[in-house]
Formats: sequence, structure tokens, C-alpha cells
Amino acid sequence: MNTASPVEPLCVAGREGDVAAAFGQLLAEANPGPREIELKGAPAASPWPRLLSEHVPGYSPPSIECTRVMALPKLRLDQPSLDAWLATRSRNFRQQVRRAWRRLEDSGAVLRVSSLEEIDGDVDALSRLHHARWEPRGGSRALSPPVEEMLRLAARELGEERLRLLSIDVDGAAISAHLFVRAGGTWAYWLGGFDDRWAACRPSVQVLVAAVEAATESGDEWFELGPGGQQYKYRFADTDSLAAWEAYPLVGYKTMKAAVVALPNSEGRNVRGPTARLMMATTPTITTSRLMTRTVNQSGR
Repeated sequence: MNTASPVEPLCVAGREGDVAAAFGQLLAEANPGPREIELKGAPAASPWPRLLSEHVPGYSPPSIECTRVMALPKLRLDQPSLDAWLATRSRNFRQQVRRAWRRLEDSGAVLRVSSLEEIDGDVDALSRLHHARWEPRGGSRALSPPVEEMLRLAARELGEERLRLLSIDVDGAAISAHLFVRAGGTWAYWLGGFDDRWAACRPSVQVLVAAVEAATESGDEWFELGPGGQQYKYRFADTDSLAAWEAYPLVGYKTMKAAVVALPNSEGRNVRGPTARLMMATTPTITTSRLMTRTVNQSGR
């Protein structure tokens, strides 16, 4: 299951070609052979589609198919404090944040970072709030019992410095819960949810502001708000990049022309453009996450 984006293979800088070659060897030995390789939500400038296409034997010439592109809003953490960062935002934004937080405080709200002892119950609260928000829109597949267990394990293994769950509690119950991950000088918003009864107090915005403050204090460089050009993200972001869903077919594939997809521009608004082709075959699709697992297992590390 693809549980995060942007995502791409992880390796030591300068060893990308070696890792791509190892992936190619695994694919050559696969039985049944895959019909295509997919990178779901990779950074649009990622070299991995090209590297993998060059190192997988039995296919020439390589043909990379882009089926989806999403904006990735982010902000540079170049201010010395939260107050300095807020000063770069609009006066309306600052007033809304402060007014809404006073209303929460008057209701007894407490902003809290999950401890290891609290993480199990707080992942439950995150799941409850997220699914409640998405149920009227047909539901969400982002959180399932296996994914929730993965989050609990990751929190215990990585600790608060790498995985942080921020919640707002009122009368001991979470009304907003949001998960952030951190690596390589970047904080990234992973997933969240809040109780609609508190929507007027903008609990998600309050948690994001608190996360920006923590990221600023940590000395990191970037804060990513996740794929998608939703308007609220651009109240935080000062730039964006693109995440792309890319695939390339292997020997024996069949194709058919697809329709069109909506591609967001740098401002998060949808524009229309042609997609590539849909891959039609009877053999499996190999995602990079599955390849990475097999490579690690094979190396014994």
C-alpha cells in the first residue's frame, strides 16, 4: 500500500546507479515478470524513473508514462521564530489564528505532543477523527488496521524527533490530531483529522501553526504540507514543487489511450492536459516499495 508521497528509493548519495542495477537484477529474476514499474508520488525531478528504466534488462527503448501530477506546497523555514514567520503572513491570517486559539483556550483546550505511552490511544484518535471527516465524502483508505499498527511501531522505533503526533484535547478527548514526519532537514505533514463540531476554531490550522513553530525551533530547512493544492495549504506555503505518479512498461505489455486528467499548476488550480497511456497486462505491477523491501532482505541489512 502506498502510504506516503512524495516517495522514492532511499540510498547513499552517489550510489543511485548501483541501487538501480540491483533493482534491475531482481526484476530480471522475478517470476512472473512484472508488466510495469511504478513510482507513486515521486518528486517530479526525481532521477529514479530514468535510472530504473536504464537498468532493467529486456526493455529498449525506455518509455516513461506519467499518469498523474499533484502540487506539493511547502514553506522554507528561514525565519528565526514563529512570531517572525507569522509576520510574513497576511494580517487576516494572523488575526484568525490568534482569535481562534483564544476561543479554544476559553473552552479548556490543550495542545499536546504524544508521548510513547500515549501513542497507541492517540493513533486510535487520529483514525477516528480522520475517518469521521471523510465518511460523508465516500470514506478514506489512507488508514487501515495494518497502517495504524505500522504507525505505532514507527513511533516506538523512531521516537518523537522523527515522528510526531500533535493533538488538541478538550475535556480529555482529542478534537484534532495530526501526524508529522521528519528527515533530512524536512518536516512533512502526513495525515490528520478534526471534529467538525469545532470547525469554527480551525483546529487543523492551530496544529499546523504549532508544527511550524516546532520545525523552526529544530533548525530544519523545509516544511511540506503534503500533495494536493488545497487552498488552506497556500496560506502556509511560500512555494511548491510537483509529485508525479510515473510508470514504464516492460516487455509484453498492451496499451490503450487514456482520457485526460486534471493537473494542478503551481497555484494549486486544476488545468486540463493529456495523460499518457494505461498499462494493460496480466502480469503484476512492481512498485518501488516492494523492490526496496526485497533488496534489503537480500542484502541481509
